[in-house]
Amino acid sequence: MNGSEQDAARRRHAAAAADALEVRRVAVQLGGAAVLDDVSLTAHGGEIVALLGPSGCGKTTLLRVIAGLQPHAGDVLWQGRSLAAVPAHGRGFGLVFQDQALFPHLDVERNVAFGLRMQPRTQHRNAAERRRRVAELLELVGLSGFSRRPVDALSGGEAQRVALARALAPHPRLLMLDEPLAGLDRPLREQLLVDLPRILRRLRQTALFVTHDLEEALAVSDRVAVMRAGRIVQVGTPRAVHERPANAFVARFLGRAAAPGPPPRAPPTTPGPRSSGPASSAAPTSCTGRCVPPAAGTRACWRPRLACYPTICPPRPANAAPS
Repeated sequence: MNGSEQDAARRRHAAAAADALEVRRVAVQLGGAAVLDDVSLTAHGGEIVALLGPSGCGKTTLLRVIAGLQPHAGDVLWQGRSLAAVPAHGRGFGLVFQDQALFPHLDVERNVAFGLRMQPRTQHRNAAERRRRVAELLELVGLSGFSRRPVDALSGGEAQRVALARALAPHPRLLMLDEPLAGLDRPLREQLLVDLPRILRRLRQTALFVTHDLEEALAVSDRVAVMRAGRIVQVGTPRAVHERPANAFVARFLGRAAAPGPPPRAPPTTPGPRSSGPASSAAPTSCTGRCVPPAAGTRACWRPRLACYPTICPPRPANAAPS
């Protein structure tokens, strides 16, 4: 990250030290049916919040409300100021879609630069500054040397990285990602599950990440908001939501066999060696993203910042073959 990028990240972080985004009692009705019902949510400056829930629960509609694309009751505020009178193009928010929405007639560089040309308040006003900004972002997302490549020659993972770079180009105040990994092959998806939070945290980027996949929410987010039928039913850190589901629906959706109960014993703060004996409440030393050996019913694994829990990623037996 160069000096100008660091300065921009620090300014965004300082300006949004408290609640950058606040969704206040938002409701949406379509065709007489409640799509969102009394939804309230906050996101702090530099925080990644995952909206997790089954298809049709209102996650994408909530993004559209925040972006200014969906009429609604209630209010959306940025740094304490209502956005009710601010149109979508004036909010300074970025969007990344599942299908990337890249322009097929433009190469990678011009796709990324498109957001700079369309953003009237951008600091990158001339061609040289735009090229410099594009080069910085392609390096950040791991696509240095791809600037002249046609987008139809990209893999799915590469195309999603270009879409991410394009959304980040104009320094968005808030980045919203709508199921950005849903259409990717498993190896590409697993790599982006590591790279995406790294990129967002390096920029101190406030972000909302929509997904129906538990593993994605656990891997990417600082907090998780679980949605059901247009309402948010639980908000908390990934570990807290997984260990202490608020109700039977959350427990079932997270793949837990039982309804909420007493929290399990916390893992040690300093990881020790992997246990060679029976599973216990102690956490393994690290989590690579795969449970070793694979266990029936396994849904997810803490990674890369959180310790593996035996309930999700069982300790490797002493006689297990290397993977």
